[in-house]
Amino acid sequence: SVAISKQITNPVKRLSEMASGISGGNYDIYVEVESNNEVGKLTEHLNNMAKTIKEATEEIKREKESVEKKVEEAVKQSNEQNEYLRHSIEIILHEMQKFSEGDLTVDLQNDQNDMIGKLYNGFNKAIRNIRMMLVSVKDAADSTSEAGGKIIKKADEITTGVEEQSTQIQELTRSIEQISESIMDTSRNTMSAASTAKDARETARVGGDAVNETI
Repeated sequence: SVAISKQITNPVKRLSEMASGISGGNYDIYVEVESNNEVGKLTEHLNNMAKTIKEATEEIKREKESVEKKVEEAVKQSNEQNEYLRHSIEIILHEMQKFSEGDLTVDLQNDQNDMIGKLYNGFNKAIRNIRMMLVSVKDAADSTSEAGGKIIKKADEITTGVEEQSTQIQELTRSIEQISESIMDTSRNTMSAASTAKDARETARVGGDAVNETI
C-alpha cells in the first residue's frame, strides 16, 4: 500500500512542483511521462503547455526587442530630422538677414528634394525675381535720368535762344525808338521850315504890295 501510495503521490508532487515552476516563470521545466494514466496525460499536457508558453514568451521577447529597436531608430531619425530642420532654418534666416541688409547675391545651396529643398528653391526664385526687377528699375531710372538730362540741356538751349532773341528784340526796339525820334525830329524841322517859308512868302507878298503901292 505504501508503494502504491508513492506511485500516486510522487507524480502528483512532481506535477505540483512543475505547475509552481511554470507559474513562477520557469518554462524550461520538464517532467518525464511515466504512465499512460490520467497523471501521465496531465504531465504531458503540462510539458506541452510549458513548451508553448516558452515559445510564446520568446516570440514576445523578440517582438519587444524589434519594437524597441524600431522605436530607437524612429527616435534617432526624429532627432536627426529635427536637427536638419533646425540647421536649415538657421541657414535660411541668415540668408534672409543678408537680403534685408541689401545683399541681392544670396543663394541657398540645395541638393535635397524634400520640403526644405522646395522652400530653398522658392526663396532663390523670389530673390532672382526681385533682383531682375530692381535691375529693370535701375535701367529705367538711368534711361529716365539720361532723357531728363537731354531735356534739361534742350531747355537750356531754348532758354539761351529766348534770351538771345529777347536781347535782339530789345536792341530792335531801341533802334525803332531811335528811328522814331529821328523821324519826329525831321517832322518838326520840316514843319518849322514850312512855317518859315510861309512867313517868308507872306513877307515877300507884303513887300511886293508895298512896292506896287509906291510905284
